[in-house]
Amino acid sequence: MERSLRWAFVAALLTALFLFAALPGQAQQLAAFSTFVRLASEELEEIQLKLTYIGSRSKPVASLVLASDSESVDLARLDALRNPDLDYGCDEFSTEICGVRAQDVAGLLEALANALQIGPDRMPGDPFLSVTAFLVTPAGSGAFDIALGRDEAIGLVEELWLVVQDDALCSDALASRWRALGFGIGLPNPDTDGDGLSDAEEARLNTDPNDADTDGDGRPDGEEIEAGTDPLNPLSQ
Repeated sequence: MERSLRWAFVAALLTALFLFAALPGQAQQLAAFSTFVRLASEELEEIQLKLTYIGSRSKPVASLVLASDSESVDLARLDALRNPDLDYGCDEFSTEICGVRAQDVAGLLEALANALQIGPDRMPGDPFLSVTAFLVTPAGSGAFDIALGRDEAIGLVEELWLVVQDDALCSDALASRWRALGFGIGLPNPDTDGDGLSDAEEARLNTDPNDADTDGDGRPDGEEIEAGTDPLNPLSQ
């Protein structure tokens, strides 16, 4: 139920977002995407996400495309979705394309859905990061472009990092953007206490990101999650 409600919310939100991203002749694609967001992520056939810095300060940050099929990426198609009211000057430096692993495709979709649950007004007062997406399902294809503020951009990059952190190429690409965008000097989502859970995962689980063994039972939090026991209960076996 929670999953279906989330997708229903995202569907309604994206329908509104498409109004400013749509170009002439794209009505069929956008209608197809409205259908897409109501489908299970397992039905996703292809996904391309392009991240472009659009902040007010000049930064030589190359755009990044995360794609399920790097050979099929059409940059002209993605760039045609740009919002004419925004400055995409940094996109002129270069664009890096990273092919994500098949097992990470559904995770990219989930990360995108999580990042979009941030309210009805999709034009932040200080746009920082553009997210352009092209997706294909059995029902058709869809595409859109949205602008995120800095805090929202941090949240998205952290979500994406959790998905691709075990993929050397894509995780390195995201980490370099994390540093170039001024979000931090290390990794997007560190595992501060070295227990096998990232700090963001620990926040969701209510475990202590600075204590590898939150409940003090002698087993690291990450090991307990993998074993299916409760890292907050020392009696959980």
